Amino acid sequence: MKQSKNKIVLAVYYFCLMQTVLANGNNQYIVTGTVLDSTTNKPIEYASISLIETSTGIITTGGITNPQGRFFIDKIPGGQYSAIVEYIGYKKYKIDSIIFQIETQKDLNTIYLSIANIQMDEVAAFGERPQIIQTMEKKVFNIDESLTIIGGSATDALKKVPSVDVDIDGNISLRGDPNVTLLINGKLSGLTQGDRRVTVDNLPAAMIERIEVITNPSAKYDPDGMGGIVNLILKRGEFEGLNGNALMSAGQYDKYNISGMVNYRHSIINLYTNTSLRLDNQLGMGKRKFTYKYPNYITSIYQETIRGKKPITGAIKIGSDFFLSDQKTLSFSSIYSQYEHQTNDTILTTGYVDFEQYSEKRSNGFNLSFNGGYTQNFDHPIRRMSMEASYSHAGDGSDSYFGRNNSAAISGLGGSSWEEENIDNTVLTFDYTFPIQDKIIIESGIKNNVSRFRSVLDYVHNPYRYHYNEDLFAGYITMAHEHSKRIGFKTGLRMEQVYTDAKVEEIPHVHDHDDSTNVFTIVIDSTVAKSPFKNPYFKIYPSAYFLYSLDESSQIQIGYSKRVNRPRRESLNPFPKNTFDIYHVRNGNPYLKPEFIDIMELNYSKVSDRFSFNTGFYYKHVVSLIQWYDHDFVTVGDLKYELLTSDNASEADSYGMEFLINYRPINNLSMMLNLNSWHSNAYGAGEPDLNGKTIGYFSYGLVSYSIPGVAKIELSGRYRGPMTITTGKINSSFYCDLAIQKLFLNNQLGLTLNIKDLFDSGIFNIKTSQMIYNPTSSVTYEQIMSAERRRDRRSILISLNYNFGKLEKSQTKISPKKINHHDGNEIEMIY
Repeated sequence: MKQSKNKIVLAVYYFCLMQTVLANGNNQYIVTGTVLDSTTNKPIEYASISLIETSTGIITTGGITNPQGRFFIDKIPGGQYSAIVEYIGYKKYKIDSIIFQIETQKDLNTIYLSIANIQMDEVAAFGERPQIIQTMEKKVFNIDESLTIIGGSATDALKKVPSVDVDIDGNISLRGDPNVTLLINGKLSGLTQGDRRVTVDNLPAAMIERIEVITNPSAKYDPDGMGGIVNLILKRGEFEGLNGNALMSAGQYDKYNISGMVNYRHSIINLYTNTSLRLDNQLGMGKRKFTYKYPNYITSIYQETIRGKKPITGAIKIGSDFFLSDQKTLSFSSIYSQYEHQTNDTILTTGYVDFEQYSEKRSNGFNLSFNGGYTQNFDHPIRRMSMEASYSHAGDGSDSYFGRNNSAAISGLGGSSWEEENIDNTVLTFDYTFPIQDKIIIESGIKNNVSRFRSVLDYVHNPYRYHYNEDLFAGYITMAHEHSKRIGFKTGLRMEQVYTDAKVEEIPHVHDHDDSTNVFTIVIDSTVAKSPFKNPYFKIYPSAYFLYSLDESSQIQIGYSKRVNRPRRESLNPFPKNTFDIYHVRNGNPYLKPEFIDIMELNYSKVSDRFSFNTGFYYKHVVSLIQWYDHDFVTVGDLKYELLTSDNASEADSYGMEFLINYRPINNLSMMLNLNSWHSNAYGAGEPDLNGKTIGYFSYGLVSYSIPGVAKIELSGRYRGPMTITTGKINSSFYCDLAIQKLFLNNQLGLTLNIKDLFDSGIFNIKTSQMIYNPTSSVTYEQIMSAERRRDRRSILISLNYNFGKLEKSQTKISPKKINHHDGNEIEMIY
């Protein structure tokens, strides 16, 4: 009996042993964990985890982290392993003695990766940050190490970002859409005069660290901007001890730049500053031909234009972080910039009228902003609370003198005008992020934005004033849920109450020089007659995203959001852009209403250690479409003048596709290629010129190669294909930049040769055709315009930069959250 009992026990023992062996053979083991940045305590997406069998040293399996920094690796054979966790720009992290026997799942808990030393070796570029980081809702482009933007402006930096295009006038578009919200450190700034359709020549590229592009933002973000959000993140020092750099550039045509950055970090405080002074000298030339086809004859006008521009811009940013505890950070920063521009225009007109026009415009202004923020982290890495207050002011003034045959303008005896603008923005925000269980994340917040725009114009002693006020109150909530390791979704709702009012008025004055035959006064007086204007509105903006992971390295994403385009400075200002070219008057429309947009996107992405591929299709439906180039005509006596302004059309549909490839076949060679195409159709407007199709595409490419022990070479180029617009066609254009850099003194000293517009091909060509009815003569005729223009010439720039200090991140071991900070410069995505 006892023997039988022993046999039963022995059988059970062998059965359990066999089950363990079979379990090992059936690959039933699982390993999980979370990877965070040790500096910011934020999840690292796409970090790779490799499991290496201890006995053989061979990689058995692996995986990558999701947007929350989590990883899940299953089907692991039994045995003993070590795990290697790594991501480009971070130090490798190794975990030894991971043994799988009886326990079927092991949690490696939270793994903190540290930033690698950024002093790069010319051969391997160890510690170099990736050029592109892609998350569920945004793409991040690290452009501060780009060679071809050294000595340039923010416009040059934006030209290096895939999906973003900058036209000859410096206007920014995103995937062919000019309705882009441009932010500085996550908010509207005086550096951009609080505008959306704005140039950023006043901001030096040396102050920019990275650029974030969000094409379909969630309810967390302002819905303003149909094209999406472009967020410029300015540099801030974070290195331990005293560190810094200095850069000097000099080039052809009196182009100079001086910039530098210094930071000091010790214990519970971090102080930093960066500054830049830039002198430029641009010479642009163009040709225009206007052909008028009447029923019985044809006549033409020819124009040659020369524009000389000498901008001087300077900027400084100072900031501080106070680490009150391991989880509490108080931050302050301020930015001041000042600029002076002198622009000289000459227009020579020949044809049935012959004359020469000349103008001289001097502009100067300053921008000042203050920002304060408080961040509270908690034991859970996702939970976070932040509060922020910011204020910015931009002031701009200009004096213009103009006349014919040069002499009148030069002597000051011709016409004159001066204009003054002031813009104020105040923003208050509160955000709170917290998890529910392990797979649900809630984001919520409130925001108040108060904007004021004031403009005064004195045209031949006739003064006018324009006021525009906008008060915005908003609240949002989003929920992200990771349903499984393959499926996730995020939904959100944003509510906004907006109050806007505008007023155009003539200022009482003594010197009254009313001239009923002057086209400029008639245009301005017509807006005065419509004043005032109010447009309060309440709107709800939903958003929803669905994510499906095909495997560890590829995923499909579907997204929807509702957005709005609130008209801004350039499109609202009723005063003419210039007051000397009477035949082509251009101004804004102070009574524009916002347009509302529904956006859907379908994206596919695949990421590996050396290769990333992203492609997507998007569709937009627009109501109350804003057309930025509405052609109207103003009759003064027997003459008819062309007026280019903005107006609300009816509806529009647009769709497009995008491809982005980033490939690094070897350590010292990286390549990037981007292609965007779009098709837009506006319809239903009463004016024919507001209806029509816009079709176009552009591509961008970049190649960077480090020759071991010699130099680093960077070549970038952009091709804009032929574009069909509502009134005609824009011809194709191409430009290319080249930069070569050599490092000395243990890589602390760098010498860079930069050639802008290598082939001197940056030329803009357009041809338009319109049928025009003249009510005075009751005649319909066709106006054909063909124009060619360039903004500047090819130029060569030589730069010298020097780095000092250790340039290493703080590795304090008290807590990974200790050095978490916040100054509003992050547009962060938790999911």
